[in-house]
Amino acid sequence: MMEFKSLKDHVYGFLSTQIQENRLKPGEKINEKSLCEHLGISRTPVREALIELANEGLLERRPRHGFLVKELTKEEVKEIYKILGCLEGVAAVGAIPCLSDREFTAMEDLILAMDEAIQKNRRERFYKLQKDFHDVYISACGNRHLVRIINSVKRRFLRQAYRQMETEEDDLRALRQFNDEHRVILDLLRAGKTDDLEKYLKNVHWDFTYARMVAD
Repeated sequence: MMEFKSLKDHVYGFLSTQIQENRLKPGEKINEKSLCEHLGISRTPVREALIELANEGLLERRPRHGFLVKELTKEEVKEIYKILGCLEGVAAVGAIPCLSDREFTAMEDLILAMDEAIQKNRRERFYKLQKDFHDVYISACGNRHLVRIINSVKRRFLRQAYRQMETEEDDLRALRQFNDEHRVILDLLRAGKTDDLEKYLKNVHWDFTYARMVAD
C-alpha cells in the first residue's frame, strides 16, 4: 500500500536530503520564501516542517533570524556514535535469521562499489553506498520501531560528522578503513556470530575514535 505523505512531510524530506547531501551547510539560514517558491507550496507546511526539524535538532531557531542548519558539536557526535553502535548492533543480530544470499550478494556488490568510489575519489557516492550497505541488514531486522529510531538518529547525524580530514590521502585512508570494516561486518553476518557482530559494531565500527578523526 502506498504511504501517503503530507505537504509537510515532503518539505521535511526535501530539507533532510539537502542537509544530508551538504547542499545546505551548517550555519546556513533557511530562506522560507525561496523554499515555498521552489516547492510550489504555501508557507504553512514549510513552517511545520521547519519546526519539526528544529525539534529534532537538525535546525536551530533563532529569534529574528529564523531557522539555521545546526552544526554538530564534537560531544554530540560522540553521543550519536555511541547510540548508533548500540542500535545497529541490536538490528544486525536481529537480521541474521532473515538474511539470504540475495542480501549477502547485495552487500558484497555495495562494498565493491565503495572500493570504486574511493579509487575515483567520489566521496558523495561513497557516503550514499555506505548508507545503502547498512540499510540492507537494518531493514531486515524485523523490528520496524527499531528501524524508525535508527533512521531518526541518522537524520540527526547526517553528513556533518564526515568532514574532510587534513589531507586528501588521510581522508581516503579513512574511507578505505571504513570499507574494510564493512567486509568484517558482512563476514560476521554470514557466520551468524551474534556476540562478535554486536561488539564489533559497538566497539569498532561506531567507535568514537573515528568521530575524533572527522569532527576535530
